[in-house]
Amino acid sequence: MAFTRAVRSQAKLRVAIQGASGAGKSTMALMLAAFFGVRIAGLDSERESMKLLVGEQGIPDFDHQSLSEHAIGSYLDAIAEAAADGYEVLVIDSVSHSWISALERVDQLGGWMKGGKVVRPSVNKLVAAIHNYPGHVIATIRSKMDYAQEKDEKTGKTVVRKL
Repeated sequence: MAFTRAVRSQAKLRVAIQGASGAGKSTMALMLAAFFGVRIAGLDSERESMKLLVGEQGIPDFDHQSLSEHAIGSYLDAIAEAAADGYEVLVIDSVSHSWISALERVDQLGGWMKGGKVVRPSVNKLVAAIHNYPGHVIATIRSKMDYAQEKDEKTGKTVVRKL
């Protein structure tokens, strides 16, 4: 195999935005999408929460599809549909549900030793579908939240604090 002269190509954006619930991941993803295309598809696994952003300042027009089923196959079907329909930008809000679904399947199959062999190929297909999408892809990922009980110094009462 020989080296060839490198030529600048029209690479497509692949971005993941991670944050806690309510941090503004969906808003940021849609605002970013506006810089990369006019035809934007929003793939929503968050109970249609992307629709709450319609009409907000800085949010572009976008077409919406709700994912009620979080299995990886549902994501694959929707990504293929967006590609076939020629969307310049695909916003996946949120890819976290696909991972949760995969982990549930691993548990059903008896853990990683058994389930990993079944689930890993599906996860790899999802990653490949995102990498091979003909347009730009912006995905959101929810960070794991933890809580702590602490005593409020002023009131002496126990309060729950989000970490």
